[in-house]
Amino acid sequence: MVSYIICYIIALGADLAISFANGYFNQYHWYIPILIYIPLLLACFAFVFFLIFALAIPIRVKQDFADKENKFARFMIEEGFTFINIMARAKVKVIGKEKLPKDRKFLLISNHRSKFDSMIMNDKFKGYHLSFIGKRSLFKIPLVSKYISRCCFLPIDREDLRQSLKVIQKAAAYIKDDIVNVGVFPEGTRNTNKDPLPLLPFKAGCLKIAYQAQCPIIIVVTKNTEKIHKNFPFKRTKVTLKVCEIHEFEEFSKYTTSELAEILQQEMEADIKSIE
Repeated sequence: MVSYIICYIIALGADLAISFANGYFNQYHWYIPILIYIPLLLACFAFVFFLIFALAIPIRVKQDFADKENKFARFMIEEGFTFINIMARAKVKVIGKEKLPKDRKFLLISNHRSKFDSMIMNDKFKGYHLSFIGKRSLFKIPLVSKYISRCCFLPIDREDLRQSLKVIQKAAAYIKDDIVNVGVFPEGTRNTNKDPLPLLPFKAGCLKIAYQAQCPIIIVVTKNTEKIHKNFPFKRTKVTLKVCEIHEFEEFSKYTTSELAEILQQEMEADIKSIE
């Protein structure tokens, strides 16, 4: 809601600027104080928001893994992602959101086409406390790093097997202890192919989270997120976010992680094809 209000104010300011350029102020003198006050109010709001964002949570992160989620950090991250998606002109169609369990935690897996993937899911799945496993470089971004850390996002170093195992164990503990839902991209990195198919080979290791937590696995697919940065700022991008199959632990526990990875990859490819 906060992000929508900010964008509305920005749009109003742009409208006033266009009106000024077209000479409408000669007829409507009451626009003049609005043209002066709106930018000032917006600048003050942006300054206060940035100040709160910068100072509300201690800068130093003493550990890679938070013990619990910080509610204020979650609010700021979700509203921030909403604002970014609106400003990026991403029009998102959500399908099957009602399938997401509300009474138990789960492991979410998704295809990975853009930096916007996790931002869009955190925006559209507000209230589900979704935390992603991401590359360690994301946790070196000033200010952002402390917020995602306190939202139980997890940094992973794929070159360090011991550290990767700790991340899997911690992610499973988050789910088992009912702290947050965990999201992963089984491809391991962004798929930069122009065609959304085929998917990159799945990294089966991330599925161990579901085995250790004995939780459901939910397949979610996105389409067209890779076009957002290409279309910005002149063209709106229509994005589809679809919640597909839900696999219960009792169903997939009979498979090895490698077997399960192959099954899930085939299903995800079919789900992507099914999106119009």
